[in-house]
Amino acid sequence: MAVALTSAAAFSWFGLVLGISGLEARLKFLGLESAGMNKEVASRLGVGIGQLVFKALNITEGVLFLAILVAAAVGSPKAPVAVFAGIVLLLWSVQMAAVRPVLNRRMKRVLKRMVVIADTEVAPDQQLSRLEVITAGEEKNGAHVVYIVLEVMKLLSLIALGTAALAVG
Repeated sequence: MAVALTSAAAFSWFGLVLGISGLEARLKFLGLESAGMNKEVASRLGVGIGQLVFKALNITEGVLFLAILVAAAVGSPKAPVAVFAGIVLLLWSVQMAAVRPVLNRRMKRVLKRMVVIADTEVAPDQQLSRLEVITAGEEKNGAHVVYIVLEVMKLLSLIALGTAALAVG
């Protein structure tokens, strides 16, 4: 039972992260812009949708995190399963406790700036690219890159965890 729960949670988590972080995050902006929506409006809408989607993802990841902990408590996992579960839980914890708060603060500043920019008239010959507009005055930080690196490491660890759980079960 514990092995099945661990592998099911690991592969479900993998699919969610790959689908949302890997696909939805990028396709949302492309879809909004290809529908003929103004870039600034599409950006504001995309960031707002992204905020909701990632909040839901993080809650779901928390549930899957708990499922893996319950599986570990119920059954005594073999060493490879315990190691990979520990790695996954460590990576997710770092993302939630250290990186996401930094990204959330930056997103709030960017959303506020987007509202100000949307209310400001700009001559067509003075318009900047979407990225220049929404990040103007924002200090660059590596939090987004760190989050992506942790996400890739987590995906690889989830595959290893699910595979290890199936192999020893």
